Amino acid sequence: MKKRVKVLWIFLLISSLMLAGCGGGNADEYSDDDFQVIGTESDTSHKLYLINQTGSYIKHVAVKHADSETYSENMMEKGDTLSHEYCAILWHDLGGSKDQGEIHHLKIETGNDGTYEMKALNLHDVDEDLEIYVDEEEGIAYAKYYSLSTGDEVNTKSRELKIKAEEETEDMYAALDMVVDKLEKQIKRHREKLKTHKGGGSAAKRSLREPQEGRGYEADSPGSGEEPAGAAGDLPIDRRQTVRPESLTLAEAGARLSETATGQVIFINTEDGRLSILRQVFGGRLELVTIVD
Repeated sequence: MKKRVKVLWIFLLISSLMLAGCGGGNADEYSDDDFQVIGTESDTSHKLYLINQTGSYIKHVAVKHADSETYSENMMEKGDTLSHEYCAILWHDLGGSKDQGEIHHLKIETGNDGTYEMKALNLHDVDEDLEIYVDEEEGIAYAKYYSLSTGDEVNTKSRELKIKAEEETEDMYAALDMVVDKLEKQIKRHREKLKTHKGGGSAAKRSLREPQEGRGYEADSPGSGEEPAGAAGDLPIDRRQTVRPESLTLAEAGARLSETATGQVIFINTEDGRLSILRQVFGGRLELVTIVD
């Protein structure tokens, strides 16, 4: 029994020595010379133990405030790498501020040429050990550490995923805005070309009086023909149109809209086979109206 207790005690002692300074909380027992150093120590720098859990070696480390435009230069010496499951001292200098409400960004490059940014960090709130992980399937890096302010374990993965989703949504809307802006500019250019300086009014006005051949419209002369059945006898109708809508894709309808002076295109949407109207509304935005049975 005593022998087994002695063996167990030796095992625990060896385990604690292996963890010391890199996840074991006993870094003070070791000299800084025992660890690789990233960054430069100064009166305003902040010391952490960076633990690589990415599955590959790290060859680039940079930090910045969330509101800064650019990262610092690579804090690692040229040619240096930090192997997987190895620990290094990280000296970061973010202006000497110790505000635990700040948000910092940390960028790493790994041996498989992956570049990752962590944007949900507060490096001043890290209690010594900062473990860095990579989720290649999600395309993110995240951190685990203990909070100086609360003592709780922090895992930034969910926040990093949320930030990534928000940025991808912003990129999608930005791309849509670019398409709309391009269509609006095309419409404006074509309308300016249709304007004339003298006689007969603008081409846009003439197009309302003339048949639009090849565009699926037939226009009757004002007052010609008999009034359609069911029309209100007292309703003043200045112009009638017979529309033969063409089958168009939405992109083709958008191009057609830029060529017409009426501000709308009536067509059969090839995507769903329904009668649709693409028109420009207040503010220059585009509106798609789908006619359902």
